[in-house]
Amino acid sequence: MGEVKAFIFDMDGVIVNSMPMHLKIWKNMFEKRNVSFSLKIFEKYNGTSTYEIGEKLIEDHGLDEKPEDIVKEKFDTEKGILDEELELFSGVKETLGVLRKKGYKLALATSALKHMYEYVVNRFGLSDYFDAACFSGEVEHSKPAPDLFLLAAKKLGVNPISCCVVEDAVNGVVAAKAAGMKAIGITTTFDEGVFGEADKIISDINELKNLSC
Repeated sequence: MGEVKAFIFDMDGVIVNSMPMHLKIWKNMFEKRNVSFSLKIFEKYNGTSTYEIGEKLIEDHGLDEKPEDIVKEKFDTEKGILDEELELFSGVKETLGVLRKKGYKLALATSALKHMYEYVVNRFGLSDYFDAACFSGEVEHSKPAPDLFLLAAKKLGVNPISCCVVEDAVNGVVAAKAAGMKAIGITTTFDEGVFGEADKIISDINELKNLSC
């Protein structure tokens, strides 16, 4: 994979096993609006911010509402079930610890809002594992634009070409490649067939411990 000096991790579906919760909420929200929902349909939305999902949903289906309404509904719904449904993937802390010992810089770059980032980091005690973090609202364009990952590289002080992104969504992989970075697709949410542009595909975050970069 060439010389890698830093790993940039997506949060949902990579660090925390939150996608079942998000998919359940979105399924209910889509169907409430008489919009068909499936994992395949959601593939094109996933990885972008909640606001941009709202924008696309409204535009694609001619809905008479505002993205802000969808963001509020999503936030209000997840707020009540976070403690019960959110969990850290097995081996996350061990993997991050191994990568740090090997000398890699680590960043968390998520399309989630700041409150969700803070909730995850504080609840699972992850702040000491990352050298930098970026979240929705800090950049003008969400994934599949490269903005979020380029900001992460800037905060880390590492050239984008020396960064490797770990993503569970096709929009995230596209964003990583657009940033000039290497990309690893992890099949925690989607099958490996969606990661056409990825440099490598893994099924478990623990595989990063022995990855040669």
